[in-house]
Amino acid sequence: MTSQLLDNSHEPQCDIRVTHQHQLVPSVSARFRKSPSKELLPHKSMVHLVVTFWFLVSQIFTAYGSPHTPERKSLNLLGPLFSNPALPPLPPLADALAGASRAGIDLQNIQADILLGMNKIAETFFFFNVQNPTLFVSRLKLFAPAITSISQALDTAAILPPTFVNIAFSASGLKSIGVTESIGDTFFNNGQFADSSALGDPSTDNWISAFKGTDVHGVILISGATQLELETELTLYKGIFGSSIKEMYTLQGQARPGDQQGHEHFGFMDGISQPAVANFTMNPLPGQITVPLGSILLGEPGDVNASIRPSWAKDGSLLVFRQLQQFVPEFNTFLLDNAIEGPGLSKQQGADLLGARMVGRWQSGAPVFLSPTKDDPQLGQDSTRNNNFNYEASGHNITSDQSLCPFAAHIRKSNPRADLTPIDTTHHFIRSAIPYGPEASYLYAIVTSSLENGFRFIQAKWENNPKFIFGKTDPTPGFDAINGQNAGQSRFITGLNPFNPSQNLTIPTQFVQPLGGEYFFSPSINVLKSGLLTWALKKLQIITRYLTLSFYRWPPLVQFAHFITSSSEMEIEKDVFTDNNVDEIVDADVIEAVKENIQPLQKGRRATALSAIFSTPHAQREVILTKKRVQFRLQVEQALNDEDDDEEESLDPLDVYSRFVAWTMESYPQGQSAESGLIELLEEATRVLIDRGNYKQDPRYMKLWDLYAGYVDKPQIIYAFMLKNEIATEIGQFYEKYAYILERSGLYKKADEIYRLGIARKVEPIIHLKNRYSEFQKRMLSAQPQASLQEPTQRPPQPILGQRKVLGETSRGKAVPTPVMTITERPRQPNARMQIFVDPTGEASVDAESSAWPEIGTRVARTKENRPEVHKMGDGPLKSRTSRNPSGSVPIAAPRATFVPFRDEDNMPPPVTTTSSISFSERTTEIPNTPKASFTPFRDEGLEATPVRVEAPSTAVPRIKQTGMTTEAEALRKDPFKNYDSKPDDEP
Repeated sequence: MTSQLLDNSHEPQCDIRVTHQHQLVPSVSARFRKSPSKELLPHKSMVHLVVTFWFLVSQIFTAYGSPHTPERKSLNLLGPLFSNPALPPLPPLADALAGASRAGIDLQNIQADILLGMNKIAETFFFFNVQNPTLFVSRLKLFAPAITSISQALDTAAILPPTFVNIAFSASGLKSIGVTESIGDTFFNNGQFADSSALGDPSTDNWISAFKGTDVHGVILISGATQLELETELTLYKGIFGSSIKEMYTLQGQARPGDQQGHEHFGFMDGISQPAVANFTMNPLPGQITVPLGSILLGEPGDVNASIRPSWAKDGSLLVFRQLQQFVPEFNTFLLDNAIEGPGLSKQQGADLLGARMVGRWQSGAPVFLSPTKDDPQLGQDSTRNNNFNYEASGHNITSDQSLCPFAAHIRKSNPRADLTPIDTTHHFIRSAIPYGPEASYLYAIVTSSLENGFRFIQAKWENNPKFIFGKTDPTPGFDAINGQNAGQSRFITGLNPFNPSQNLTIPTQFVQPLGGEYFFSPSINVLKSGLLTWALKKLQIITRYLTLSFYRWPPLVQFAHFITSSSEMEIEKDVFTDNNVDEIVDADVIEAVKENIQPLQKGRRATALSAIFSTPHAQREVILTKKRVQFRLQVEQALNDEDDDEEESLDPLDVYSRFVAWTMESYPQGQSAESGLIELLEEATRVLIDRGNYKQDPRYMKLWDLYAGYVDKPQIIYAFMLKNEIATEIGQFYEKYAYILERSGLYKKADEIYRLGIARKVEPIIHLKNRYSEFQKRMLSAQPQASLQEPTQRPPQPILGQRKVLGETSRGKAVPTPVMTITERPRQPNARMQIFVDPTGEASVDAESSAWPEIGTRVARTKENRPEVHKMGDGPLKSRTSRNPSGSVPIAAPRATFVPFRDEDNMPPPVTTTSSISFSERTTEIPNTPKASFTPFRDEGLEATPVRVEAPSTAVPRIKQTGMTTEAEALRKDPFKNYDSKPDDEP
C-alpha cells in the first residue's frame, strides 16, 4: 500500500508538520507585493500597513482561542506558532541558505513541500483536469508567483499568514499541455492506477472515481492555519485558471486537535523519523539517516537516473499521493482480542503493548527498542533521543533477538537501519501527510526522485515482502503489520509477543486500505515561470497576453477576499497611451482638476494611466482608443468563431470579453458614455455567452452580470434572471449581492429568502454567506424589534437626495451613476403611535403614515403670508424701458447667466443637430463658452459651445438623461433584456 502511515524514515517527513514549527510567511498576495509597482497610488502603502496589523490581531486571537495551540497564554510572532518537541525542527533560514550554498541549489527555485514539508495545520488538495491547454498554459504563468519556495517557507521575519502553495502534474497532465518528453520514470508515465496491483492493493473497485484512469492532470496543494484561509486562496486560484480546468476532486485535511495533535487516527505520534539531506541539513539529529540530495531532487548528485532526465526536470521531484482509509475500531478490537498476556499486564496494557510492537513505537512516539515494556512520554517528546537507535545493543543479537523490537514492526520494515550492512541510504523519501475527515482517513504524500528506488521499493520489496528483513534466523519475519499489503488476503507476523517470540500472529484484515491516488511531478519554480512555460507555449504555438498583477498586490484580506476574487479575472491591458517600460511623471494637477468625474474601480486606478489619459487631447485620445477597440472586436469575433469550430487552440470568448470590459473601464475613467459603449458591451457579453460553453458558474461571467446590474434602473431584475437561469447559483457571492440589492430596495422578506436559499444549497464560501446572513438578521432586528421581515405595505422607500450619484452635473445632464447604496426609510412599525400633525379643530388623531406631507395643503396655500402683493408706488404706473408691442404685452427679458457652469467636453460629443439648424425662436438664451483651462483633458478645441433651450419650469420632476448616453444605452437601462426573445418577469 502506499504508505508510511506511521513514522519511520520515510516514515514521515512532514509527518503532520502541524505540530511542528508554524512559520509566519507571506501568503500569495504578500509574495506578489514584493515587486512594488510605480503605478500604485501612494495611499495604498497605508492600506498595506493597516491590513498587516489586522492580520497580527487575528493571529493573536487565533493563538488564544484555537484548540490546536498547545500554549495559548503567549505568542511569539517571530517564532513558531505551533511546535512539538517530538518532531525534527525546521532549520533556520540562515542555516538552510548556508546548506543550499554548500549543496549548490537555489532555495528560491524549489517548492517548499519537497525538502521541508509545509506546515500542516490544515491542507487542501485540489485535483483538476486541463480542459483548455492554451488558456491553461497562459494562466499558469500568472499562477507561478503564488508558489511557495523553501526560502519563503523559512522566512520567519515575514509576519503574514502562513499559507503555502505548491503545484504538481501527472504524466497525462504534462502531455495535455504539450510536454511529451519523458521524465525518465516508467512508473510515473503509466500512472498509479495501472500500478495498483504491483503495490499489492486489494482492488481498485473501491477507489475514488476521479483516480480511476488518468483523468487527473494536476494537483494544487494549499496549507495554512485555518480552512477559511485555504478556501479563500483556493477560490482565488480557481478564478485565475477559470474555464481552462475542471475540478475533479477536492480533499481537506485537518490536524487532530488537543492532546492528539501530531497523532494519526490510530493514536500514534506520527512523523518522527525524517531523513536528513546530505550537504543541506546543517545539524542532523542523533540517529537521523542522511540521504543523498539526488534521492529527493531530480538531476542532483545521488539521482540514479540523472543521465536520462530532461533539463527542465532538474530540481523537481516526484510526488506520490495516496488517500488511505484507516479502520480504527477494527484495529482496536484486534488489539484487545489478541492482547499480550504477561506478568502484571492488564487486558488494556496487553493491547497497548501489542499495538506498540506492531508499529515499533508507543503512542507517545517513544521507540519500543528503547522502552520495550511500557510507554515513556518524556522519551517520545525528546527529539534528541526518540530517534537515536539503530537496533544494535550490548548483549543483543540483531539477527535473532526480537524481544526489544519485532523484525516486522512497521518502522523497522520501512527503515531497517543497522539491519542492513552498510546502512541503506538510497531507499528513502520525505513524507508529508495529514488526517482528514471524521471517518479516520489519511492524506498521504511523499516526495522522491525515483519511484522504483523510493516509494515502490519500500512498499513492494520491504513492507509487502514477508521474507524481509533478510539475514535473520527466522527466514520469514512476516508482513509489515500496518502498511503491508497482500492483495486483500490475511497476513502473518512473528515476534510480536516478547514472552513468546516464536509465536506467529495472523492478521485477517487490512487496517489501512488505499482509496486512490496518483503519481505527480513537482517542477522547479523557475521552470514554471519560464522554462516549461516557454517551451510549452512554443510547442502549442500560442500567442496570448497576460494579466498584470495589480490586483494581487493588495494585502490578503482573508475574511473578505472571496468577495473580490471574481474581479481578478478582469484583465487589464497594457496602457495604450504610454510605454510601460518608461518611467512616467504623474501630473497631479491634471488628475485633481477632473477627479469629480472619475468613476471608482474596486481594484483602484493607476495614477500614471489617469495622467496619460487626461493629458491627451480628446481627438487624439479617441483615435488611439478606437484602434484598440477594433482589435478587441476582432478578437471577440475570432473567439466566437473558434468556439463554434471546436478547435483545440481556440480563444476563450469569456476571457476576451472580460479583458474587453476591463480595458473599457480602465480607458474611460468617466464611466459609461456614448464613446465608451460600456452598457452596450456588458449587455452583449452577458447575452452572447449565456448559451456558450460552461460559463454559467464561472466567477468571471458572474462579474460581467454584476457590472451590468450596476448600470440598470432595476438591478434586482438582473439577479432574478440569473437565479432563474442558474447563472452563478453555485457561488456564494451571488446570493450575497442579490440579497443586498433586495435589502437596499426594501424587499426584506425576499432578501431573507435569498440568503436562506444560498445556505440551503451549501454554496461556497458558505462561512462568509452565513456571516452576511447573520449581519442581515441583526440589522432587521435592530430596525424593527417587534415586527417580522415583511415587505413594505405602504409606499416604497425613496432616496432622501433623489438619485444624485456624482458631485457635479454638466449642462446636458448628469453623468452615468455609479452603483451606490441609496438611503431608504427605516421599516415602519405596525403599531407606531407617533403623530406628525395635529388637527387644531380637535378631531381624532390621524396615523402618521396617513398624515403624510401631501395632505397638509399646497405650497401656495402654505406660503400665502409670504406671497408679495402688487400695489402702486405713487400716482401712476412705473415706466418701462421697453416699448409695448401691438398686443400690449411686455416681453420678458431673457435671464442672464450669473455663472459659467462646468461643461465636461470629454463626455459631450458633437451634437447631431448643429447650432445653425435651430431656429432663432428656439434659442432664447445661450451659455457662453467655458473659459479655456490650463490643461487640455476635457476640451476639444474644435468643438463649439452648444446652446440650450430655456423652458418654463414644471411641477413634475424631469427624467434627466445621463451624460453621453446613447439611445440604445438609455433603453437598456430601462429594459436590460430588450434584445432577448422572451422577456423575464419584471419582479424578482
